[in-house]
Amino acid sequence: MKLQQLLILPLLLVVNLASSFGYYSIDENKSDLFYANNDTLINQIRETTPVRKKLLDYEKAFPFKLSLTEMPTSILELIKYTEIENLNNTLDTSLKRYSLLDHFENKQTFYFRVIEENEYCCRIIYLVYYDKLTSQVSSISYFGIYGGDGGWETTSTESWESESILTLKKLVINDYDNIDDSYIEKKDSLTYRYEILSSKINVTLLDSVRTETVIR
Repeated sequence: MKLQQLLILPLLLVVNLASSFGYYSIDENKSDLFYANNDTLINQIRETTPVRKKLLDYEKAFPFKLSLTEMPTSILELIKYTEIENLNNTLDTSLKRYSLLDHFENKQTFYFRVIEENEYCCRIIYLVYYDKLTSQVSSISYFGIYGGDGGWETTSTESWESESILTLKKLVINDYDNIDDSYIEKKDSLTYRYEILSSKINVTLLDSVRTETVIR
């Protein structure tokens, strides 16, 4: 018998004896939880952002008069090369600023949302999916938008029904000039159902109403 095998045998004997007496066991669920709770990124976001709210009005939550705290570089470096699954591009970190919004989680995935600040028009929300088992960002999804510019504005309100399902009500207003110095205001009221999965969002349009008003 080789020397390495002789050295390993006593260790195996100790482990087997400890296991048989109930002193040593491996619980996969507890092991996953241990690593998730000790993940530096998860802990950092938990400590610096709130758990997502059941109701969120974008206009009230982050109006332009509210100054947002810039995201730590360590987190931005981790997510900036991940493709946004419903836009087929990546975050524009060279020209725009990013801030952390909130977080929520389940056993497999830690979700956190970031706000992209476009100084010309709007604040855009993205959802980041962080796999607890691999400690990697698995995907990013476009989530919503608030803002406006030059005859266009939009805002939304979230209402969460469960940990993974919400209703998002979106209002979009567009103004169009008429030749008689009046203008037409078109309002689109849209209602969506979002289903949050492990690495993407299923979006279903539930209702759409358009109104037009001539303003003189």
